[in-house]
Amino acid sequence: MRIALIEDNASLRKVLAALFKSCGHEVVAELAGGRGAAERIAALKPDVLCLDYHLPGQDGLAILKSLQAAAPEIAVIFMTASADAGLEALAADAGASGLIRKPLSQDQIVPAPSTTPTGWVSTTEYVPALSPTNDHFPSDTVTS
Repeated sequence: MRIALIEDNASLRKVLAALFKSCGHEVVAELAGGRGAAERIAALKPDVLCLDYHLPGQDGLAILKSLQAAAPEIAVIFMTASADAGLEALAADAGASGLIRKPLSQDQIVPAPSTTPTGWVSTTEYVPALSPTNDHFPSDTVTS
């Protein structure tokens, strides 16, 4: 699977990239800021984008809205440390496939082999990542 990352925390970005690569995924972009990110990601056409909410240059919600207009086929997973409960609804309404709250654990990104992942989907296969806990991101959307 082709995965892109937009995360301003360099350490987290490197850990996520290494984790995805160790699972056999191709990381096609590792961006630190928001300015121009939607255009770059749309041109790369990853299967999945892991998108931080608080970014320098442009916030993740604005990037999500731009990306949904340009390339709605890209599954976008919103990542945030924000405790704002309303953010889940905003992300879902803007087209996010799911939301993960920080700090992240490896189990949130890559579930144990004996579990069935729930959460986000690309057009051809599931992406093991989320365990939704709200009605904004239904858990019955996984394909296998």
